[in-house]
Amino acid sequence: EIYRELLLSMVKNDYLELTEEGGLIVGLAGERIIGSYKFYAVFKDSEDYTVRHEAEEIGTITNPIPKGERFALAGRVWEVEDVDIPRRLIYVHPVEGKMEISWPGDSGEIHTAILRRMREVLFEDTEYPYLMPNAKERLAAARHTERAVGMDKTPFLAFSDTSGCLFPWLGTRAFRTLKRFLKAHAEADGTVDRKALARQVFGSEEEMAKLTAMLYPALFGQMEQEIARARQEKVHLLCEVPLLFECGTQKYFDRTAVVWCSRAIRHERLCRFRGFTPEEIAGREARQWQAEKKLEAADIAFINNGGADFLYRQIEEFIKELSI
Repeated sequence: EIYRELLLSMVKNDYLELTEEGGLIVGLAGERIIGSYKFYAVFKDSEDYTVRHEAEEIGTITNPIPKGERFALAGRVWEVEDVDIPRRLIYVHPVEGKMEISWPGDSGEIHTAILRRMREVLFEDTEYPYLMPNAKERLAAARHTERAVGMDKTPFLAFSDTSGCLFPWLGTRAFRTLKRFLKAHAEADGTVDRKALARQVFGSEEEMAKLTAMLYPALFGQMEQEIARARQEKVHLLCEVPLLFECGTQKYFDRTAVVWCSRAIRHERLCRFRGFTPEEIAGREARQWQAEKKLEAADIAFINNGGADFLYRQIEEFIKELSI
C-alpha cells in the first residue's frame, strides 16, 4: 500500500509518467533530476536556502525553518514569514531579542511513515533473522522496556509530577509543527493552554490542516493496530474519533455512532459548561459537518436532548445488542 502511494505521488508530481500501455517511464521532473551530475554523486551536495528580508539577501542556511520560528543569522534575530521550498527562499523580518546560534548541519528529513513502521517493529513480536546477534538483543531490550512502561497504551510517559516525555512518532516536518504548537501554547508548568490552541486551530483552515496533518498519521497508525488486535482477539473495540466523517475515517469501523442534540441545547451547554462564546461555537462548527448530516451518515444515533439517565439507557440498550 505504501509503495502504491509512493508511485501515485511520483506520477502526480511528474517524476514518473504513465504510458498508454500501463507502464511507467521517467517524467519531466524526473528527467531533470537524473540528468543532473548531482544524481550520481557519492556524497550529498549541500543545497542551501537563501534568507531574504524584503529585497535584501541576509545570508544562507542549510535547512528550511518553519514559518513562525526564529533563528539567528548575520548578528540579528529573524522570524520566518514564508518558505518557498521549490525556489529555496526563506522570507524573514527582524525581531528583538537574542538567540543561541547553533549549526546542526544537514541531517535530512524523515517521513512519518518511517516512524510509524519503527513503532510497529517496537510493538510487534516478529523476529528478523537477518539481524546481527547484538541487534537482536537491543531490539529485545527495547521491546521489554516498551511493555514495562506501557508505551503501547499512551504516547506520554510521566517521570514525575512535573516532567515527562512525549513520543509522537511523527516525521521531521510534523514534529517541527508540533514543537511550534507546544512552544506557542505551553504554560510554565508544561501544561498546554488548550483554549488558546483551540482558538488558533479552529480560527484558521490553514492551522487546522497543519494540526490534522501532524497528528492524524500517528493516531491512525495506533488506531489501526488496536483494530487489528481486537479483530484477532475477537473482542469489541469502541473508539471516540473527533472529525470522524470529515476526515473519512469511518472506513476503519464496522459501525459508526453519533451523539446528537438540537442546536439550541448544544449551544446552551457549550456556553454553560465549557465557557464558549457564540463566536467560538460558530468557528468550530464551520470546520465540521452539520450535525444533521452526521446523523444521516451514522449507523446509530444517541439522542441527547434529555438528561443523562435518558442517554445512558440508550447506551445500555446498544451494549446489549453487541452482547458485551
